[in-house]
Amino acid sequence: MPEKMIVVLDFGGREAVRVARMIRSARVYCEVLPWDTPLAQIRARSPRGIVAVGGAQQLRPDGPQWDMGLFSLAVPVLAMGCGARALCVACGGALDGTLFENVPKKVPIPDTPLFHGMQGGNRMIDQADRMIVPKGFSVLSAVDGAVMVLVNDSLKCTGIQFTPESNDVDCQQLLANFAIDQCGCKPVWTMQVFLEETISMIRARVGQGDALLVLTGGVDSSVCAALMHRAIGDRLHCLMVDTGLLRSGEVDSVCQLLRPYIGQLAPIDIAQRIYARLSGVTQAAIKRQVIDEEWAGAVHEAAQALGKVDFHVRATIYPDVIDPNSGLAQRQQQLDSLVSFHDELEPLRQLFKDEVRALGELLGLPEQIITRPQFPRHGLAVRCIGSICERKLSVLRQVDAIFRDEVAQARLGRSLSQYFVVLADCPEAPGRYLAILRAMRRGGNSGYVFERLPYDFLEQLEEKIISGVPQVYRVMLDLTASEHAPVEWE
Repeated sequence: MPEKMIVVLDFGGREAVRVARMIRSARVYCEVLPWDTPLAQIRARSPRGIVAVGGAQQLRPDGPQWDMGLFSLAVPVLAMGCGARALCVACGGALDGTLFENVPKKVPIPDTPLFHGMQGGNRMIDQADRMIVPKGFSVLSAVDGAVMVLVNDSLKCTGIQFTPESNDVDCQQLLANFAIDQCGCKPVWTMQVFLEETISMIRARVGQGDALLVLTGGVDSSVCAALMHRAIGDRLHCLMVDTGLLRSGEVDSVCQLLRPYIGQLAPIDIAQRIYARLSGVTQAAIKRQVIDEEWAGAVHEAAQALGKVDFHVRATIYPDVIDPNSGLAQRQQQLDSLVSFHDELEPLRQLFKDEVRALGELLGLPEQIITRPQFPRHGLAVRCIGSICERKLSVLRQVDAIFRDEVAQARLGRSLSQYFVVLADCPEAPGRYLAILRAMRRGGNSGYVFERLPYDFLEQLEEKIISGVPQVYRVMLDLTASEHAPVEWE
């Protein structure tokens, strides 16, 4: 962890993660912590500044509260949105109802170093409450009776009631001003620095021991494997479990692409075991349970066959740390219950996904790996609606391969965070299927929004699917944002 860093306190919503990503884009390291993190844990990180941020929810007696002990750290504090309202109440002020919500307002920008470089003009206000300003605070900006910016110089704190992290093009500038100019952090958080420091850390911890990593073929595990191999060479043992639910040619492709960067890779084929247990199963929860049990059992058997393994390497990334209930965390817990390791290692746990991709580029991994779309841990089982059989999976693989090839040829991959095909039975044509296309990118308050694909591209794609895969009866497009429905169908 870099010596000079920022702590981002999460008061609810998605805003804290957005803020953290922006601070890191300014090459300053930061970590996201829950609003109720004990002060001792925050102090142990020796932060140079605190950013408190949250959504537009009203403060409740049982909701997020401001810890006045934060001021004992004697570092600059920036509170935005819900964080600013919590700050106001904790310091002796009050909130007297909401004045307006979800409307654009022309917010006066104060002439202070924190707001240097920010443009004036309209800003979307998610929520603005009437504030009774606490003693010792000054108002620097207000609009239509709502305080937009309040400061207390003796406490080194600034409250901003509008939420620049959600919809303001100047938020990057604001956060850079805060982290670098006000807090004194140096812009030294780069992947080159991370790579050098992490390799040294891995070598120091592993010593002459051996490590085991279970590779999925996704970006995270591939980058993690390449990083580990650069650090300890052939003392890293990589396994890949072929569940029979991977994309067309996935195992062979991953082995071929990664062998120069990770050495030998041992695939384990458990497809027939899974097919037998999934026969006739239509409920998504049971599908997941079966796959997890067989996957963990296969890794357990392979680990026993290897003999003594000192370290279990996890491809945990920072969003998994922030959300311990993530799918990866649950699968790792299940594996830990079956396999006993001397120790574990999570070399990517500080990184967001875009940072993992940047590290992959630095390690020289091929673009096919770095731009690989996210793939669910239960594979095509969650994209094959209803019962699963080998014939149905074969059709889904063919359509998915056509979709991915067309995206690659059109060079659309870097603009898409997720793109895939869902296959469903066709009621009007028994024995044939509906192929539903889904293409998403990060953005908006929903996390993922539908990505508008060129019409000519879609028209050509539909023609190739219908002519190349006769089992497909119709090709459809899912426009739903993840705010209204999960990215995956099951």
